[in-house]
Amino acid sequence: MLATRVHGESPFKGFNVTCFTNEEEGVGLASRAPWLLETDVQEKVGVNFSRGPIWEPYMVEGRTGTGTA
Repeated sequence: MLATRVHGESPFKGFNVTCFTNEEEGVGLASRAPWLLETDVQEKVGVNFSRGPIWEPYMVEGRTGTGTA
């Protein structure tokens, strides 16, 4: 998703997505990560991000993307 930007805008802008949250991805080391997927898809892609309980199954219905970068 992050690599799909054309002239600064992603075709996924406005999609409903979920992915590993910053807390799940960092596992206590988020401050050392060069980037975090949750943050980047919201700020750089402009998706509608939603999350469930940490480490629990969660899905989004409707117009969705995969959450992979």
